[in-house]
Amino acid sequence: MNNRFDHPESVYHATEIRVDPGPPRMFASPETSTWAVMLGSGKPEPTLYRNGPGGAVIANDTPYLIDAGEGIWRGIAKAATAHNGKLIEALAPNKLTRLFLTHLHSDHTVGLPSLLLLPWTCGKTKPLEIYGPKGTKNLVEKLLEAYVSDIDERVYGPEQKDNTGWRAIVHEILEPGPVYFDENLTVEAFHHAHGGFKQNFGYRFTTSDRTIVWAGDGVASASYLEAARNADVLFSDISPAIDKLGDTPWRASNKELSKMFHIQSQQLAEIAVQANVKVLALHHEQNYSEPYDLEALVKEVKQIYAGTVISARDGDVF
Repeated sequence: MNNRFDHPESVYHATEIRVDPGPPRMFASPETSTWAVMLGSGKPEPTLYRNGPGGAVIANDTPYLIDAGEGIWRGIAKAATAHNGKLIEALAPNKLTRLFLTHLHSDHTVGLPSLLLLPWTCGKTKPLEIYGPKGTKNLVEKLLEAYVSDIDERVYGPEQKDNTGWRAIVHEILEPGPVYFDENLTVEAFHHAHGGFKQNFGYRFTTSDRTIVWAGDGVASASYLEAARNADVLFSDISPAIDKLGDTPWRASNKELSKMFHIQSQQLAEIAVQANVKVLALHHEQNYSEPYDLEALVKEVKQIYAGTVISARDGDVF
C-alpha cells in the first residue's frame, strides 16, 4: 500500500508540515514591562504545530494583538497557559480589545470571526478596536453580518449575553505614521510592499523600555529599514536565498513571483545589521530545505548577521 504522505502532489508531503518544532520558550527578561508573544508562526499550508500568523505585544499587562490567522484564539490560550501561566492575566478575554492587521490576505485574517466572537462567549464585554488597511471595515462588517444569527441567539436567547462584547470599532489606516497611542505605548505603521497590495503595513511598537517591530509579510525596502532601527526584537517573515528556492509539494516555486512577496534571507540579514536589531525572530518561514532542517533559514541569516536569530514557535515569549 502506498504511503499517501509521499504523493508528490499532496499538500501533506512536506516535511516542514509534519515536524514538531518543540514547546514554547521564554526569552524575555523578568525585569522588562514589555513582552512580545508569538501566537501563530505558520503560513497558509496546514500543520499540526503552527497556528496561522499572529502575535501580541504586551505592555504593562495590556495586550495589543497583531493579525488574526487560523487558530488565533487557541494560540492565545496556548501562550496564556504556557510558562507556568505567567500571561494568564495579561491575555484575559476582556483585555483582548486592540488588534492591528498588517494586510488582508486570508491567512492573516481568517481567524477574525473567532477573535470577534469567542472571547465574548467567555466573558468579554468590550468591543474590539481594529486598526488595518483600507478594506478592513468592509471585511469586519460582512463577517459580523454573517454571524447575526449566532449573535442574536446569544443576546436575546437563554444566555442573555451583553450586547457590546461582540462589536468592533474599525480604524482604517490610509497612510504610514503614528496610528495609536495610550499610556503604555505608541504604534507607528510603515509601508511594507507585499505582492499587489496597495496597502500593506508593518508596525513599530514603542514602550517605556523596549521597541518591538512586527513587519508582517513583505520585501526589503527603505521604509522597512527605517522602521527596524534599533529594534529590541524584529519579527519578520522570510524566504530562502532566491537561488535556493526549489519546488514545494503544493506548488511549483516561481522565483520572480517570490521576490514580490517575501523578503530573502540575505536581505533580512542586511537590514538587521544596518538597523542594529538586537533580536531577530523568524516566522511565516518559507523553509524548503532538503533534507529538512528547522534551523536552515537561521543559518542563512547568521552568515551575515551576528546577532541573536530565533526560529519562532507558537507560544514563545520575547
